Amino acid sequence: MIRILIFIVVPLIAAAAGVWSLIDFWLGGIMRPGWPVQVSAAWFAAFAFILVGAVLAISPAWKGTRWRVVRLVAGLVIIAAAAVAPWYIGLTIADQAEALQQANGADAEMEFQSSYLDESEDIDARTTSKQAFTGDEALAFLEFAAGADLTWQSLPDHTPETFDLVSTAFDAGILDPNALLKPPTADTPAETVTLAFYEKDIQPGSPNTVDRHAWDLLQVLIAHGADVSSPDAARLRADLARKVVPGSGRYVQLR
Repeated sequence: MIRILIFIVVPLIAAAAGVWSLIDFWLGGIMRPGWPVQVSAAWFAAFAFILVGAVLAISPAWKGTRWRVVRLVAGLVIIAAAAVAPWYIGLTIADQAEALQQANGADAEMEFQSSYLDESEDIDARTTSKQAFTGDEALAFLEFAAGADLTWQSLPDHTPETFDLVSTAFDAGILDPNALLKPPTADTPAETVTLAFYEKDIQPGSPNTVDRHAWDLLQVLIAHGADVSSPDAARLRADLARKVVPGSGRYVQLR
């Protein structure tokens, strides 16, 4: 009776516990959605190793080998290792991914701070020399300002600082919302920086997925005298007439 308990019941209980550990891992969804291939392979292989361990541990009971204790211990070790392997691999990969994300975040923050310093110094230099932004330069500057929300990388939202730069540029008279990217021709009207900014950063997602910061910056341009009366700005005018409602995350919808 004791031999049955030790050599059959104990391995079966250990195998059942191992299988439950694997099921719990799956139900917990620690690596979902999209398990890495290493985790999926370890998870499926663990079932096979648990079966091997159980057979190895139980077989001495009916074969009567003198190595039954060694085989019992080896089988239980295999079961235990198989049960924890997916957890260990999954947590290791998750830790590595988090460390990589933090490293990438640090790089992104440093890159932003460097760009912010460059833009700030450029505005100071332009203010001193009274050199206004060209249309292309103004568009690049506005896109930098609108794209300073790094919360999608678990970093700060820097748009308050970049919007302050925009205000400084307007106050200094070096940023003109009607600066031309394309001069007018006989067939096409002029394209202003405001219209170009709208067409590049707002129109593609309008009206259902509009970046909130881009929309706020458009309002700043309108408030500083942006001319949206051209025929090409018809959709821009239509969007300005819509009501802004909250969307998902950093986006708003126009209704």
